[in-house]
Amino acid sequence: MSLTSTQVGVIGENLLVNAVMKASDGRLSPFRPIADDDRLDV
Repeated sequence: MSLTSTQVGVIGENLLVNAVMKASDGRLSPFRPIADDDRLDV
């Protein structure tokens, strides 16, 4: 079973969010909009 490009993108976004939160000691907390109408990432 292989991952789709969408799944790979979501995993990458989550890794980025985790790295930002860890590097900033939790001061920065990126979020994902509930409705992604404009196809924008984190």
